[in-house]
Amino acid sequence: MHLLKHFVFLAVSGAVAIAVVQSATLDTIIIGGGFSGLSAAKTLAAAGKSYLVIEARNRTGGRVENAQLPGGGYTEVGGEFFGPTQDHALNLAKELGVDLYETYNKGDNVWYLNGHRGRSNAGGLFGSVVPDIDPISLAQVVTVQYALDKMAKSINVAEPWKSAKAAEWDKMTFGAWLDERWLSKDGRAVMDAATTSIFSAEPFQLSLLYTVAYIASAGNAKNPGTFERLTSTGGGAQMYRVVGGTEILATKLADKLGHQNIALSSPVQTVQKKSDGEYSVVLRNGTAFTSKTVVVAMSPPVAGLINYDPPLPSQRTELCKLMVMGSIGKAIATYKEPFWRKAGFSGQAVSDSGTTRATFDQSL
Repeated sequence: MHLLKHFVFLAVSGAVAIAVVQSATLDTIIIGGGFSGLSAAKTLAAAGKSYLVIEARNRTGGRVENAQLPGGGYTEVGGEFFGPTQDHALNLAKELGVDLYETYNKGDNVWYLNGHRGRSNAGGLFGSVVPDIDPISLAQVVTVQYALDKMAKSINVAEPWKSAKAAEWDKMTFGAWLDERWLSKDGRAVMDAATTSIFSAEPFQLSLLYTVAYIASAGNAKNPGTFERLTSTGGGAQMYRVVGGTEILATKLADKLGHQNIALSSPVQTVQKKSDGEYSVVLRNGTAFTSKTVVVAMSPPVAGLINYDPPLPSQRTELCKLMVMGSIGKAIATYKEPFWRKAGFSGQAVSDSGTTRATFDQSL
């Protein structure tokens, strides 16, 4: 009954839009209401094009979501951090009038590696990247990170597959590359722990090309991407958080685009290219929309759940079937006060074992 009421509400609130959509051909239909889909809609709106964003869930934002806490307030159950080189995200926040604040980063971080607990100052040398380990292991980790940063400088960020050594690096996993570095037990534990924290995947699950391209993408026009920038809080990818939670960015962007241009709770069944070159996008409930072009703004595994007529190229179909996304869970513990701060800790911890591999202080 709840689903029925929800659908009726959407239908009424978007009645004019639905009538227009069903009787006219849109310039573009965007499948997926996460930040990729909403950003595509923003670009189309600026160009004066007609469009419709179709989202299967009952909200926009994709893997960014706020959740209300039982005692009041909110927490972010999805993505939550911004870095100083993420220009597009920072500009979007500024455009939408959303404020940011810095993640708490004072005191000591905690590392648990190979069964041993260590501490390192969050604001010290290398920040949260390298723990207090023996000098030889530390030198190895620094050398490996320097090599990765140097490789990243050679990457064509827009088209990494066109980089000089793309073919060579794509034949090797990041784990195999680390094996060739002959790291000490502690040195390898640091790199493995950092990798799982960044990618939500083990080193052997990542190609070397993807790893290096990801590092390169951590920069901007003025600052090259580095491994340290990915793992650090101060000056790194975990530096900022959003006042009001990251989902507020998607909510405000959807408001700006106009909810008449967004269809929620509308899973797509089929995308069909018609004989006249236009596309018919059919929902699971049978509703059909027509457009000149279609943007599928979803991860390959989810995009592969849609039926395409004619079928996508075989390589793309295989990508949708075989690509594995990073897998991670997130748990939030609430306390009356951040007691760890008084004890001299930052609230940041990294472990190479156990259920919890990384923690951050989420307190306002």
